[in-house]
Amino acid sequence: MTIRDKTDQPERSISQAIINGLRCNCPNCGETSLSQGFTTVKDSCDNCSQELSHHRADDLPPYLIIFIVGHIVLSVLMVSMKYNLFEICITAIGGSLIAVIIALALMRSVKGMIVGLQWALRMHGFDKSL
Repeated sequence: MTIRDKTDQPERSISQAIINGLRCNCPNCGETSLSQGFTTVKDSCDNCSQELSHHRADDLPPYLIIFIVGHIVLSVLMVSMKYNLFEICITAIGGSLIAVIIALALMRSVKGMIVGLQWALRMHGFDKSL
């Protein structure tokens, strides 16, 4: 799926930008890392010089991660409690650990996906014509 702007700019593939973001790579070239550190996005791409400093992926990644992790952990806890697999304290501690591990594992990829989506849709300064 691609989107074409009214200003005769080249098309940007939304799906490819999201895939590049999920891999934590630049949404434009897909070659170099998007991050410097755990969740800090670089100011620009080292390979293609795409400006990345004006992204606004502030609160959406944590909300998405809470949504995803909540559904996974709730499902695991419900199955565990329904079939009485473990004691309640072990289930609570295990569920908490699973939630933290999954959230940390998803953080960089989800933030990269949001930056890639913003780049593909030309949001927040990613459109040079404005």
